[in-house]
Amino acid sequence: MSETIPITPSKKKIVFLGTILRSLSGNWNEFRLFAFHTRTFLEVLFLLIYTLEQAILIYWGATAQLTLPKVSYFVLVVLFTFAIHKIVMESRMKILDQKVTNLKKEKEMLLQESDELKQEIHEILEENHHI
Repeated sequence: MSETIPITPSKKKIVFLGTILRSLSGNWNEFRLFAFHTRTFLEVLFLLIYTLEQAILIYWGATAQLTLPKVSYFVLVVLFTFAIHKIVMESRMKILDQKVTNLKKEKEMLLQESDELKQEIHEILEENHHI
């Protein structure tokens, strides 16, 4: 008798995965806000990381023969670092875009309220002027 392999994951695995993803999501949101408020710090941090990566390559080149696999791994690390840097900064920009959108909506609402108040004042002045 052969045992059948379930196609869908068990409920325990789904719950566990959901718990992990919620935790990562919360941490990512905290990191996004941190990146938003500390842009200069993060830019300097990434510059230091890039510098360290370059120093490692130079050290490898000076102490051992560089081979294609070593250079390829180095390139992968630099590209990964660059991708993380890009994601963090784009996330920061999304927060700024949301703030700009909210401010534009608020401005439109205030302009509309201002126009309504001007109209009310105009009507009141006309009523008082005709008395």
